[in-house]
Amino acid sequence: MGRRPVWLSEAIQAGAALEDFRNPNFRRASQQVEPFCDADGNTWSGRGRRPTWLTEAINGGADLEDFRNPAHAGS
Repeated sequence: MGRRPVWLSEAIQAGAALEDFRNPNFRRASQQVEPFCDADGNTWSGRGRRPTWLTEAINGGADLEDFRNPAHAGS
C-alpha cells in the first residue's frame, strides 16, 4: 500500500480510528462474483461485448439465462 493522505494521517493522530473511514459498500474486484458463467469456468460480467464462448452457446440454442450464476447477488 502507498502512503496515507495527509488528512487521514492527521485525523488518526487526532484520535480517529481508521475503521471510521472505511466504506462498508466497497468490494474489491477479486471478490465480485460474475453474473454469467459456464461449466468450463468461463465468466462474463454482463458488460461489453459478449465473449465467444457465450455467443457460440446461444447460437447453438442455449438461452442467456442458462448461464446466470446463482451465486451472483444481482440475479
